[in-house]
Amino acid sequence: MAPPPLALVLYGDPEHRYAPVGDFFYSAEAKELVSRALGASSAEVDSLYCPRALEPVAQSDADAAFGRSDACADCPRCGTTLRAVRDGTWHYACASCAWTSRAVDLEDGEDDLHLAMKLAQREAEA
Repeated sequence: MAPPPLALVLYGDPEHRYAPVGDFFYSAEAKELVSRALGASSAEVDSLYCPRALEPVAQSDADAAFGRSDACADCPRCGTTLRAVRDGTWHYACASCAWTSRAVDLEDGEDDLHLAMKLAQREAEA
């Protein structure tokens, strides 16, 4: 006995583009289903954020740091994102392997921005 034929249900947007419902999204502004087809919608970025540190980043900083925050750094031992922490002085610390930037004499007494600037300077010299 053959299985019953599958029904294909297509939905249409106001521009008469027909597709499965998974190819549409609800537009709160238009208050209707909108097709993901090219020209039917446009994507807007309200703000930029660093995908590693999950922190907001200004456009100029994102351009200069290749889409990351200026304070974002990777652990040289395991590759995890380092966090700037203050324990007397500012330094980077890895939550995964316990490496700290103190191991390479990279710390700052003022703030985490100065620490990020020192890191950028060292990377430029290397």
